[in-house]
Amino acid sequence: MKGIAAIVSIPAIILLSACAGTRDKGVMAGELLAIDTEFAHYSVQHGASEAFDKYLADDAVWLPIEIDAVHGRHQIADQLRPLDDGWILDWKPTHATVSDDGSLGYTWGRYELYKRESAGEKVVGKYLTVWRGGPDGGWRAIADIGNRKPVAGD
Repeated sequence: MKGIAAIVSIPAIILLSACAGTRDKGVMAGELLAIDTEFAHYSVQHGASEAFDKYLADDAVWLPIEIDAVHGRHQIADQLRPLDDGWILDWKPTHATVSDDGSLGYTWGRYELYKRESAGEKVVGKYLTVWRGGPDGGWRAIADIGNRKPVAGD
């Protein structure tokens, strides 16, 4: 009987071990919201180009509004560098979703772009950022896209 109990308990132990290694999707989504919020604060404090250089994966793609896709973390940061001369890019993530296996996720929310000295005049819109989870549990943005809110009357 002891032999049968051992054979039956081995699959149960394996199953429990596998479950213990998986992370809760709600917890991971909360972590993703927190990292996107941290990313936004870094942009306000250090400039958009430095923030994107810090939080993007090397193979990231950016799909800006008026130019073609930009590939690569360094190229994206270079394209954003002109914003660092008096402009603030800020955003607030409002939602995050994580894949079942925790390898991918996305955040979306609202952004604002405005001159540092005249915060009253703003370009506003919404954005979506796709994130890849790393083996260390960290996240790197791999794709970013935004669109402007139309001006009233458009």
